[in-house]
Amino acid sequence: MNTLTALLGAMHDRSPGVAALPPQHSLDHTSPKLVIYLYGDPLAAVASHYRRDHAYHQALKTSGHLWMKPTDFPATFEEYVSRGEDLFGLIKHYEAWLTSPTNYPILFLRYEHMFREEVANQLFCHICSSTGCSADPAALASAFTFLSRQRSCQVSAHMSPLYEQLIQHMDTLPSIFIR
Repeated sequence: MNTLTALLGAMHDRSPGVAALPPQHSLDHTSPKLVIYLYGDPLAAVASHYRRDHAYHQALKTSGHLWMKPTDFPATFEEYVSRGEDLFGLIKHYEAWLTSPTNYPILFLRYEHMFREEVANQLFCHICSSTGCSADPAALASAFTFLSRQRSCQVSAHMSPLYEQLIQHMDTLPSIFIR
């Protein structure tokens, strides 16, 4: 389960930095060799969290709004869209990861493009080179792209203007890049 207390290291932290590192990195003051930030259609991500029944916990993690009570949180995806408020803090989350200074590389990967062969090849070349993996990156990418399937949570782009500017910014970026 993806709850607020789940031990997932930096996964879903509001911003990068020492506090976002898993405990093994924080204790010895070393940096990770590579952090992967998976980004994509924010409304589809929200729908996915509702589908998996942990939207409230995820919103607490990504927004930092620990004051938010379950009774104040929209019970359904449709209620969330109708409310028109970024309760997940996805806009600030994305901006923080894109701009905050770090002492390690962050690889940004667009969810909707990650199974494209050219993107997967770049992904596994970066992973293998940063970890010292001796596997063939092209073989890993081929196996990965074979797993491609339709996204479970399909939402209409016209469903809500809430994340319109965020999506427009995401569309200006490459499918995969390191900052």
